Amino acid sequence: MQSKKLLYSILTGAFTAFVLTGCGATKPPTPSGIRVPVTEFAQQRQKEAMQKKEEAKLNFG
Repeated sequence: MQSKKLLYSILTGAFTAFVLTGCGATKPPTPSGIRVPVTEFAQQRQKEAMQKKEEAKLNFG
């Protein structure tokens, strides 16, 4: 009888610890830093490309 109580308390404690720790599941990564739209980088690259083309035209002649 006493061994059943001991087994019950061990299983209850293990189950409680299992539930409270989140079953060992890892948390998803959280983003850090400032979020910048991708289109902003594309526009910047396009402007730089146009400037390089203009400089190349001026230097060619």
